[in-house]
Amino acid sequence: MLMPFYRLSYAARRDHLAQRAHLTVAQLALIAARRQATDDQLIENYLTTYGIPEGVAVNLRVDGHDVMVPMVTEEPSVIAAASNGGRLLMSEVGITTTVKQRELMGQIVFSHVTDQAHLRDWLMAHESRLLEVANAAHPSLLTHGGGARSIRVRCLPPDWVSLDLFIDVGEAMGANLVNTLAEAVATEIRTQLDVDILMSILSNYATHSLATATCAVPVAQLATRTLTGQQVAERICQASALAQVDPYRAVTHNKGIMNGIDAVVLAMGNDWRSVESGAHAYASRSGQYQGLSRWWLADGQLHGELTLPLALGVVGGATRV
Repeated sequence: MLMPFYRLSYAARRDHLAQRAHLTVAQLALIAARRQATDDQLIENYLTTYGIPEGVAVNLRVDGHDVMVPMVTEEPSVIAAASNGGRLLMSEVGITTTVKQRELMGQIVFSHVTDQAHLRDWLMAHESRLLEVANAAHPSLLTHGGGARSIRVRCLPPDWVSLDLFIDVGEAMGANLVNTLAEAVATEIRTQLDVDILMSILSNYATHSLATATCAVPVAQLATRTLTGQQVAERICQASALAQVDPYRAVTHNKGIMNGIDAVVLAMGNDWRSVESGAHAYASRSGQYQGLSRWWLADGQLHGELTLPLALGVVGGATRV
């Protein structure tokens, strides 16, 4: 019989681990020293806390504001690279960001659909009612300016239909909100149709929450002791172009981007696995995995642009810890 480990007290869990893993007194003391009471409320079977260094990226000008950005990472040079990049951009406007919309998507997935077109047409014809049901499931969302906005229906081979529910979740990351609204819509549909609904759940591919950052730096500022600014800029452009045609290069290209993004997302108490998986899906949207950012030369400046889905929150979840 398997032991219900999660039901044990903290001391019993620690003692069980000590017996099974033959831990020394010193190892047990280290586990106890790193224990955090709040972390016991976050995860199951909690024993101790694994720490990751936190630092601050400086020299960053974003949308006209000089900011310092917290970053949590164990990898050397990530924070230094962000700070140095920011320094190069400080002579101009810095980094400019745009977010056109902020909606998450819930999926209600139908399986074994014999007539996909008929189901699609029925769902689209009842869009107003389905949105009404979704918003009734969490009325406070409407009072804060959010709520279910629209639906989309996709017919997938061989016999799947996905009803995509787009929801403005306000300042929250919104995963639980989306699940609640999607489940309410699924329940309503079951009262109207004899259908097999496989799941009603958030999609972490947040294509309706795209964020774009742009920047430009004078070529002359890129000069090193061995290369002119023009040479450095051209090499950056070549590496960027290669990441668009070679997935082997694109993976490493995007890993460098996510070094910085993941560190900030983690520092802000958001779900970095969600952001990471969504970013890589977006990098594959053309059917080939490509670099998320691109660089080009124009008017004596090196220009850069990065677009990716960012479903982040500043309230709720782990942001409260």
